[in-house]
Amino acid sequence: MNHKRCLVKLNFVGGGASWQFIVLGCLCVWFLSCNKIITDFISVYKDILVICMCLLYFVSAFYLFVLQKQKDSNQIIGYILLGSFLLKSFYVLCAPFDITNHDVGNFIGLDTAESGWGHFGYIDYLYKNHQLPDAEHIGVWEFYQPPGFHILGAIILGITRLFNVVEPLCYESLQIITLCCSCLTIWTVYQILKEFDINCKWLSCLIVVLALHPFFSIMSVTLNNDCMTMYLMTLIIWNAIRWYKNQTFVKMFYLALSFGIGMFTKFSVAIMAVGVGGMFAYVLWLRRSELKEVISQFILFLTVCVPISLFWPIRNMIRFDLPFIYMQLINDVNSPQYIDSQTIFLPPLGQLSHAFTVWNPELENNIWLSLIRSSLFDEWWASGFIASSALVLLWISIILAIVMNILFIWTIFERKTINKGLKVLLFISYIALMFSYINLNLSYPLICHMNYRLVPIMMFFPFIGTACWLQKYSENYITMKNSIIGTFINIILCIFMAFSVLALIFNIYIISV
Repeated sequence: MNHKRCLVKLNFVGGGASWQFIVLGCLCVWFLSCNKIITDFISVYKDILVICMCLLYFVSAFYLFVLQKQKDSNQIIGYILLGSFLLKSFYVLCAPFDITNHDVGNFIGLDTAESGWGHFGYIDYLYKNHQLPDAEHIGVWEFYQPPGFHILGAIILGITRLFNVVEPLCYESLQIITLCCSCLTIWTVYQILKEFDINCKWLSCLIVVLALHPFFSIMSVTLNNDCMTMYLMTLIIWNAIRWYKNQTFVKMFYLALSFGIGMFTKFSVAIMAVGVGGMFAYVLWLRRSELKEVISQFILFLTVCVPISLFWPIRNMIRFDLPFIYMQLINDVNSPQYIDSQTIFLPPLGQLSHAFTVWNPELENNIWLSLIRSSLFDEWWASGFIASSALVLLWISIILAIVMNILFIWTIFERKTINKGLKVLLFISYIALMFSYINLNLSYPLICHMNYRLVPIMMFFPFIGTACWLQKYSENYITMKNSIIGTFINIILCIFMAFSVLALIFNIYIISV
């Protein structure tokens, strides 16, 4: 069995697996989103264009990999990620900037002195005032958030305005941040899976599931700091794995920097300190005879990470007398979202009869079902054939979630799968995320708090576990095709991918209804 790692070249087909390609592609989308003629054309013909794009993609894939018989896994993975990028880019060009409701707020107008509320208002305030929120504005909804994402948004807004782009398209241009972060997240997960020396066959299979998962398309158009947070949390895991495998000062610097910028983007990134700290403690014990070198690397981590991470809470504590970690959370018992009988156990069968969030506390009181539902469809709703297809996708996703979480637990407790230090990192991070999600919902039982965007990297751990299990399974059994388990997994993954494509097309279609 060939276990050669997938090293992807930056070329026409494999370029989709390169971060340079993603950044360059996002700059192209930025240019297109600022052109009124192009955006108007896409708005009118979006339905036809998405069908033509999908047909062209599949025809070219058929030509390259069937007729031309290209079997290079590098090329296949690159083409998968290229298709994922094209779908998300087209969705960004179709979707209005205010398509989601996750505390995005409003823009009052770029030529006025006032700023609105929410994430839009925050970006607008930074753009107009060139300073962080003062005493008057720090209490505005979402202005308590660390400013990393919003500073980047203000910079994009300012650059776009330099080219005399009309105001609505200036707002549309902000989606290149979330598009870039969404695509880079998939690319980073791909790099993480490569760190475990997964066979290219299984790597390709799992990457296509991630690349087509509706959640990443949803995040690519959601203009708040959640998508950037997701990317930085994923980057922390990757840098932590790389440091553990090669414990140099350079690798530690990258880990500290990604952690610091993550905390400068959203407070919830702090939860990653639990898993990373557990890994540090394990390394400290493992290398107890080399304490001087290990501790010096930890000092480097603190020197780089702490000033960036804690700048925002310390500033607000000193200037505005806010608590060290201050968060604005809704906990109104009179809210129509308030759930009296929230459960963390198995959901009633009746709640499996609808795919979309119905905003009824009696039908949305199971945190795990709501987690899966929101990861697929966010807070959108549809009827008819689309609703039926969405329901099938929900059921398939539930089966996959159960199976893949079991395989992750198997990976953690199986002796000869991955290194113990990496098990510590992954398992503690997984448990910490799960505990924080449960605690949030039990403390503030509202439907909006059960959304998957609040724990956006939760699915990556089951993916890693499944990849390791498939690798181990394929080593023990020469072929999967004669195995009932292998056949079952392949069928489930294929069905999931087919319905995920339908969900992506639905996301674009629903904009015009």
